[in-house]
Amino acid sequence: MAANERTLAVSGLSVPILHRCDVAVAGGGFGGVALALETARAGLKTAVFEPRLFCGFEIGAWLRPWWPTDRPVPDWLHSAVTGGPAHGERALVPDAIKRALEDALREAGVVLFYGTVPVGL
Repeated sequence: MAANERTLAVSGLSVPILHRCDVAVAGGGFGGVALALETARAGLKTAVFEPRLFCGFEIGAWLRPWWPTDRPVPDWLHSAVTGGPAHGERALVPDAIKRALEDALREAGVVLFYGTVPVGL
């Protein structure tokens, strides 16, 4: 099948073009979110393509969800901090961090695509 303005020919298939942007970020982990925020704030039309149904997958099994009490909590992360300090750390709520990442991206004008992977880049 031939490609046109709304589709892209990939391996003999016609794949729909969902979005056109200056920067396509493959993955909504912490690195992808940081890149997307920087490029969007620099004025580039940015989209994140995340194969999962949420950003920040590292906060689950990979990252210890605690914030040291001797470091200031960034504004975007305040909603994720729970309770008082214990042993020099404060507990973080993983789901609240994921929501905060998504809110920060949307506020910066980043378009999010969940359950997707980019092709034809």
